[in-house]
Amino acid sequence: MTRMRGRQTLALLLSALMLSGCAGEHAVPAEPGWSVGFGKYALVPDDPDTTVYYIAGYRNNNRAAGILDLQYARAAYISDNAGNNIVIAAVDCIGLSRTDIQKIRQRAAGTVARYKLSAVHIMSTHTHAGIDTLGLWGPVGVRGICDEFMETVYEGTAQAIALACENKRGGQLYYGSADTEGLQRDSRLPEIYSPTLHRFRFVPSDGSAGLQIINYGAHPEALRSENSMISADFPAYMGKKIADITGDEFIFIAGAIGGLISTHRQRDSVEENVVVTGEILADIALGISEERALDPSVGTKTEVFNVELDNRTYIALAFLGVINARPHRGGGQYNLALETEVSLVTLGGVKCALVPGELFPELAWGGDAGPLAAHPGRANPPALAEIAGDKNLIVFGLANDEIGYIVTPNDFLLDDQAPYLAQAHDGSGRKHYEETNSVGIEAAAALAGAFAKLFENNNT
Repeated sequence: MTRMRGRQTLALLLSALMLSGCAGEHAVPAEPGWSVGFGKYALVPDDPDTTVYYIAGYRNNNRAAGILDLQYARAAYISDNAGNNIVIAAVDCIGLSRTDIQKIRQRAAGTVARYKLSAVHIMSTHTHAGIDTLGLWGPVGVRGICDEFMETVYEGTAQAIALACENKRGGQLYYGSADTEGLQRDSRLPEIYSPTLHRFRFVPSDGSAGLQIINYGAHPEALRSENSMISADFPAYMGKKIADITGDEFIFIAGAIGGLISTHRQRDSVEENVVVTGEILADIALGISEERALDPSVGTKTEVFNVELDNRTYIALAFLGVINARPHRGGGQYNLALETEVSLVTLGGVKCALVPGELFPELAWGGDAGPLAAHPGRANPPALAEIAGDKNLIVFGLANDEIGYIVTPNDFLLDDQAPYLAQAHDGSGRKHYEETNSVGIEAAAALAGAFAKLFENNNT
């Protein structure tokens, strides 16, 4: 417990130093307009030489060899000063189950009441170099989670949320975007993904440092599979360059990354590759020249729904306590389901779909595998953009849950002998890896149905 208190103290000191001069000196303007605040908390682990941590992603039993850069919880308070106040947070980690999200929200309950927050939305950046927060990357069949570190994640995220609310300032919020064509790769045909980098940029009226919220559709895995160092991956270096040049704080939110969308390798050395990838993305964000001022309006709606749980490996890991997800009685082959949620957030009219996993881009904006599809005669649900009536719909992935890959039904294929355990190969030779890390084929339709409910009676 001594190390735990020391780690939390260090994290608080780091957060306080980085936010020095913010708290207490910015008053919320009385006139109508945007109010935005930022808070962050360093998720400092115990020394990896004395505590075992497993790197989340790629392979089991990959013990952390050290710390390349720190993981953070970052949060933004966003208000239109008309009674609509929300928090959007992002945690540098592979993912957080809804069970974890609920624990964070419980710890932030006092902040929610004090600042009259209508919603707290928590995303995971999905770094493949962070400490295991899902439990899947210990030795095979062994829980990979360090409970003390999870306490740091829960408390740190709640602290970041409180800091964001305390540091709110008046100012203007802008939206802009840029094309990153050529930077991404889609490892599973068809090549369908969004090359657009989205940015919400807050400029405080008092001239102090602002905030840039960046949304982009690529796995943060520039450190690749050979890595054993703890890191937030390319978002850390993207944010560092933005801060070095502008002084602005930074939040990264992953987009629709299923399929599997990542970035092309820029350098042979993984240590160089992660820095260069982050800096390229920072340059693209900083190069946005056309942005529009958003009128102050905040909207948020959430639909809680069930997804059938047909993945036998997932079920076994849940009941063994390896992962934190908690199945309950429902539909599907085993009468089991997971409760999850989907949300719609609008900022100045810009629509953002908050999706609880790694969404195939086809399910966000349309398109499919065509003749390559495993089941070309099977229908996919309407794309989220079609449901929203907005071809420019932004997707915030791994939001408020991580249920794994959300796969297009017409291209969903399981291995005959070991479904959900071995990856299937279709007639074109394509590997169907993503299905092994999904809850089942019905997830896409359940998500689309729940998302559609957010638009019933034109109440958007």
